[in-house]
Amino acid sequence: MDSYAALSYCWGLPENAMPDLPTHVSTTMNLKDREGGFHANDLPRTIVDAINLSRALGYNHIWIDSLCIIQDWKDDWLRESAKMSEIYACADLTIIARESVESSEGFTAAHDLPSFTASIPTEVGGLKYEMSITSLTPVKLIQPATRYRWRGRGWTLQEEALSNRVLYCLEDGFENASGSNNGRRQPLLEFECLQHHLRVKRGRKRSEGFPSRVLPWVKLHGLSNDQNSDWIWRNVVENYSTRTLKKETDILPALQGMAKRMSLSFGNPKYLAGLWEKSLIVDLCWTTAKRKSLENRGESFEWDMDPVNSNNRNTPTWSWSSLPIGSGVIWDHSLEAYGHDKLEFVNLVHASVHPSGHDAFGAVTNGCQIRLICKLIPASKLTANIRQDGIQVLFLVKGENRNEFDKWRVHHGIVLEPDGSSDGRTFRRIGSVSRVEGVTRVLDGEVSREITII
Repeated sequence: MDSYAALSYCWGLPENAMPDLPTHVSTTMNLKDREGGFHANDLPRTIVDAINLSRALGYNHIWIDSLCIIQDWKDDWLRESAKMSEIYACADLTIIARESVESSEGFTAAHDLPSFTASIPTEVGGLKYEMSITSLTPVKLIQPATRYRWRGRGWTLQEEALSNRVLYCLEDGFENASGSNNGRRQPLLEFECLQHHLRVKRGRKRSEGFPSRVLPWVKLHGLSNDQNSDWIWRNVVENYSTRTLKKETDILPALQGMAKRMSLSFGNPKYLAGLWEKSLIVDLCWTTAKRKSLENRGESFEWDMDPVNSNNRNTPTWSWSSLPIGSGVIWDHSLEAYGHDKLEFVNLVHASVHPSGHDAFGAVTNGCQIRLICKLIPASKLTANIRQDGIQVLFLVKGENRNEFDKWRVHHGIVLEPDGSSDGRTFRRIGSVSRVEGVTRVLDGEVSREITII
């Protein structure tokens, strides 16, 4: 296959989402006409700019999601979204419109100004580019509140992280006086790969050494420590879970490519709607970044209720993917720093998910569940703040916390409520819990039993 470029950009802000599809996207209605060719000038400005830029760099092909995926054909959308890990990883270069908030904005100016040529490093993977790019006019202030809205979009995490080489297209404007650059001009282009980070502005280029983009969790190869791989994924989820999505149902598909790539790097463990079977007991201990404690921290007890998601996307309550978009998920990283132990009476019996398509890493349908043998503690034994009948606490792991003067053990678990089934063994997750003291004593009085969490 010929080399190709790919585009990563913002369609538009979620609050501006229209009920109907934008007119420029590929659909079942216009597919026949498009197969015969169509005029690029009928497309939004960001897409036109990307096409022109890729042509200037010598590419005959560019992959753009709104054009290459038939947006109103569910089967095609499921099939193509499952290929994201290959699409961006195999692209010769990913062009990123980092500052554009909507696809109509574009990322190059229309003014007929002098051009410049910048050479991309040729020693990296045989990459040999000569770029001729029109310089930009500083026509607007870049407000810190809107800068890089692209990086707050859910889909762009995997589009950036899976790409081998990226070219960021920036506005050559002035930073607001309160911004980090104190009024200095922004660079026009930034190129990054695993070995180089190059900034180019009006023909002058400067190497930045190893790219800041390549964070530890992006390095998906050569990992031999299972615990390390577990925390790499949790870091990915913590980043991703604060981002926005136009469609609630995209919560798992927008991370599908990342999950698939990590599965290959980590020995193909079973994927469970955003968690992994091999590390499930600790994975279940996620909590929300927007914490709302019902107890005084001085009592060594924290109780956090999960935000309620009114949109039914079929994701199980035990997965962070059941939360409202942008809720933010965190794990207690002291478990990573100081180690942890699974409680000896907690054992996984079976875990199952039901993909809505052919890919195990995408969206799921109803019926996902995990079965555990464990001990439950009635919530009334731990706090007086929860009075509903049937609320139970399931402690899963114990870890260690430290400061410069002391160290102490912390038990982490989840809060469950009965789902109303007649057997009394089926529960839904409604929150998370951490407790420093008294857990072992209370657990000694409870009996192990098998439960199902849906």
